[in-house]
Parts: sequence; C-alpha cells; structure tokens
Amino acid sequence: REFRRVLRPGGRLMVLDFSTPTLKPLRAVHVTFYFTLMPRVGWAVAWHNDAHRYTSDSIRTWLSRDELSAAMTEAGLVDARYVSLSTGFATVHFASRATD
Repeated sequence: REFRRVLRPGGRLMVLDFSTPTLKPLRAVHVTFYFTLMPRVGWAVAWHNDAHRYTSDSIRTWLSRDELSAAMTEAGLVDARYVSLSTGFATVHFASRATD
C-alpha cells in the first residue's frame, strides 16, 4: 500500500530486491553466503555481530518474488511483474499506479 500511496497517478515503480534462487544448488550457495559467511565477515570487519545477524535474519522474512508481485497487485498497482537477475539472487520488480 505504501508503494501506491507515494506514487502519483501514472507513476512507475522499480524495486531491486535480493531473492532466493530457484535452482537447488544455487539456493545452497545463497543460504551459505547470507546466513553463515556474511555474519562472520561482518564480525571480522566491524566486530559487531548483531548488525550483520540482523541483516541475515531480515532476509529470512522477505516476501518471495511471486509474493511481492502479488502484494503490489493487491495494493492496487497495475502491470506488476518482475525479472530475475544473477541466476535468481536478485530480482527487479516493476509496477505502475493507474491514472485514477
């Protein structure tokens, strides 16, 4: 709903988001990187484990690419679609607000 609220009628939205790859071997890389390596590297660089663990934990609760696209449509945006990038590690979402 917030996307729709801040867009002018006819306005376009583009969101670049992290996402989970759909291929099983790449999902294993994703899980290892975000939930094991990233917190350890963050601690080694910043000596602050909680901030980097927060990032990993927040990734677990993100909407899937299909869920976010559906949420955009449910919020009243039109032409909601997405394109997966980097073998599914990132997704670009597009939508528009109707010209009331």
